[in-house]
Amino acid sequence: GLPSISRRISIARPPFPPFEDSDVLVLSSRSTLRHSSAVGNVLLYLDLRLSLATSNVNWAFAGLRYTIPLLESDSSAIARYRWEHIIDSHGSGEPPDEGTVVKRIKEDGSEEEVEIGVGRDPDTGNIGLYEEIWEDEPLPAGSAFAFLISDPSPNTSRRFLAVVGEHAMALSQHRNVSDAKLADVSPFEATRIKRVHESKWETVY
Repeated sequence: GLPSISRRISIARPPFPPFEDSDVLVLSSRSTLRHSSAVGNVLLYLDLRLSLATSNVNWAFAGLRYTIPLLESDSSAIARYRWEHIIDSHGSGEPPDEGTVVKRIKEDGSEEEVEIGVGRDPDTGNIGLYEEIWEDEPLPAGSAFAFLISDPSPNTSRRFLAVVGEHAMALSQHRNVSDAKLADVSPFEATRIKRVHESKWETVY
């Protein structure tokens, strides 16, 4: 499969209505299988969520996304994914990140893809159901892309960089391996830029 650029449109925590408090951009690499929804597929991703109110980082993480088998009850599901957070600005205490993508019919008759899963509400600290609506940004044929990691293996990498089309992002989390009293949350750095002209890039964060 091809690399992709995804943006979150909204998030809902039932029974409350959908809202959006972040500028969310996810850059994903080519997949190991032809179809990214095929069970066993793996790809590299970077996910950066900037607060719409303050422009600061609400959450950022990067790692590998695995396509895993659907649950038997998921009759309307397209695919089920598990995102491994190799680096995470919230530290290592987050619950497992798994979600199922389902297709829904909107009021105007068009289709939308909704990710349904269980996660932590950052406002309350409680773990509960969430629903996110995502939209892929078109990637013109022949667009340049590159994904770089700091180590030969993604699982030991502390720095991730991606360039896909008009977007570029770098996420890093530094750890002092010699420190026996390693804190759960390590210094985290993020950069995001966007091309506004053929030879000009603009800093988003």
